[in-house]
Amino acid sequence: MSVSEFTVDGAPYGVVAAGGEVWTTLVHTGRVATVSGRVFDLDAPSSRPSVIVEGPDDAVWFTRNGDDRIGRIGYDGVVSAIELAGAPYGLCVGPDGALWCTLMSIDAIGRITVDGEVSTYPIGTAGAFPGMITTYAGDLWFTLNQANAIGRMTINGEVTTYPLPTPAAGPVGISAGSGRRLVHRTAREPGWSDRRRRVHLRIRPSGRFEAACRGGNA
Repeated sequence: MSVSEFTVDGAPYGVVAAGGEVWTTLVHTGRVATVSGRVFDLDAPSSRPSVIVEGPDDAVWFTRNGDDRIGRIGYDGVVSAIELAGAPYGLCVGPDGALWCTLMSIDAIGRITVDGEVSTYPIGTAGAFPGMITTYAGDLWFTLNQANAIGRMTINGEVTTYPLPTPAAGPVGISAGSGRRLVHRTAREPGWSDRRRRVHLRIRPSGRFEAACRGGNA
């Protein structure tokens, strides 16, 4: 296996492969760049472009956590944005073909169609600080960082919350795994002095937590 590194100014954050390019958000400079050298200035240095995903419409979409927008860059290079209050952060394409995002400051989930229609759905837990979001088994799943839980939402906005078995775990990342299960990553575990160590829990669609995996590079 060979490894190549590419120097990019501006604190590269989110990354996605889409449209024959590798894209990254530059969270500190309000730009989006590709490994091939294209740079898209959002004309908003404080916009904090964060999580980026491949869209269903020949474009990449990304959250602009600093100025309450969802950004879009078409493979043709056209840049646009849709306003969505609430500090959008996590982002995914849902089972209905719309974009779904977490709204960290208002404890809600946002839905954005490729035509620009916006809806918001409360998660029902105050101060939860929703983080990353993914789609799995026909629903949306997301971490509730300050509520120590995983949330599940149907495309109709119905929410189920699953408390984590580890106190004060601070869940952040979540992804769909193999074998009909999700994997989430915690930000911390009480009593651990090594910040590099993390816990991974597997979650069945029923909400049952299965196992924990720990490692210094997890």
